[in-house]
Amino acid sequence: MSRDALLALCTLLASLSLAGAVLVLRGGLRERLQARLALVTAGAAEMPGQGAQLLALAPLAPSQLALRQRILRLLGRSPHLPPSHAFSLPLVLLAALGAGLVAAWAIAWLMDPLIGIAGGGAVGLLVTYGLFRLEADRHRDALFLQVPDAISFVLRAVRAGLPVSEALRTVAREMPSPTREEFDRAVSHLAIGTALDQALLALAERTRLAEYKFLAVVIALQAQTGGNLGEALENLAEITRQRVGMRGKILALTAEARLSAKILIALPLVCGAAIAVLVPGHLTPMVQEPQGRKMLLGGVAALLIGVLIIRAMLRSAAKD
Repeated sequence: MSRDALLALCTLLASLSLAGAVLVLRGGLRERLQARLALVTAGAAEMPGQGAQLLALAPLAPSQLALRQRILRLLGRSPHLPPSHAFSLPLVLLAALGAGLVAAWAIAWLMDPLIGIAGGGAVGLLVTYGLFRLEADRHRDALFLQVPDAISFVLRAVRAGLPVSEALRTVAREMPSPTREEFDRAVSHLAIGTALDQALLALAERTRLAEYKFLAVVIALQAQTGGNLGEALENLAEITRQRVGMRGKILALTAEARLSAKILIALPLVCGAAIAVLVPGHLTPMVQEPQGRKMLLGGVAALLIGVLIIRAMLRSAAKD
């Protein structure tokens, strides 16, 4: 099979993959909505007031979980992200498809069409996974910055004489997104009979924030042993405020390193473009000769690996 035929086949497979992904993502959505409406309708007569809302907020059974959600979980998307903090799925699919096609064409042109098809598919999956990880990290960072305010809300409500459950409802009403949505889920769990500490532990598991685990432990210990809950919450609020401030200091201290990393990443691309403009034909062997193509592909792979290593080092420094 000729190179052009394989490239055409690659494009056809990518188009079919996109169409199949769209159908899969759309498929099951109607059934899921109907299942939720059936739950609300069946429970509305027996549970007046907010009963229908609680049933609508309850998670579906595994047999009712849409195939769409399972595929998204395999690709790395968190099922707990609110819509306001999630990337648009069509845009993610288009970005993955575009990156996959470009990678498939480049690898097929530099090396072999069959390797290009496999490499393009791998790049498309990596782009999808990376975008889902990015949205999850952005959501988690936004939650982390709002943790001190959320605990301070709980502290003020407890000192005003309100129970902890009502304090959580206050947070769900008054805090901005995304903390509002997460505490609204915790309040919904309380309304259907979940224990307070278990609802907070579930909140910590969803958000992957240790601060909410601390909050659950503080409230659980106070419920079992007694003591001044207001003082414990005040200490916890101060600790979380210091942790948020420390993270800001770390980001400020690593700003120079992050700028240097961006310069190092852009330097090969800028130098290559400058050489191509100033000395036309100097890089022609890198494109026309098979050995040069392999060297070019190896350089791109090394650059990508370096970007990932630098990013991992910076994230590790920020976490520490």
